[in-house]
Amino acid sequence: MKIEKEIMIKALPEEVFDYISDPRKIPDWIEGIERVEITSEGKGNGMTYRRHFKSKRYRLSLIKLRETIGEDSDEYQITEWVKNKKLAFRRISESKLLYFFPIRIEESYMLKPVHKKTGLTYNSEYSVGLLDRLFYRLLDPLGLVEKEFKKVTEKKVERSLNSLKNRLEESSQIRQHL
Repeated sequence: MKIEKEIMIKALPEEVFDYISDPRKIPDWIEGIERVEITSEGKGNGMTYRRHFKSKRYRLSLIKLRETIGEDSDEYQITEWVKNKKLAFRRISESKLLYFFPIRIEESYMLKPVHKKTGLTYNSEYSVGLLDRLFYRLLDPLGLVEKEFKKVTEKKVERSLNSLKNRLEESSQIRQHL
């Protein structure tokens, strides 16, 4: 499954890149992330960080499905760092309870200067292994779960990108007035 979203931000690419490349700022603009801890030394390619969030858990109890909310985390590694142009990363350890199948996640942000603004393109690709995909198709032959997951994820990405845009444009306006 692939997702691509674009947004125009009234801030210079340097401002946008500095903000999105600092994992400690992720909870400020990515919906659902509560905190981030840096798990490696330095910045740039190879840097790793753990994102902590709340996730829904489902348990079957006496023929009734019960939903609870619990703490969870996953770890990411930066795979490409091109200052002011591109930031790419992938998940290297999975949430323990969020997903039934191991899901490989690769994401990137491409930045393009446009007259004192930045065109930001977000791309992500979610994939599972062949055996998991076959088993998954047996459980959901029409792909309804995947369609719903994609719809929910796209909306979450849109809200997160709009949050990023609002934060950066507000801070850019404050700097212009100083």
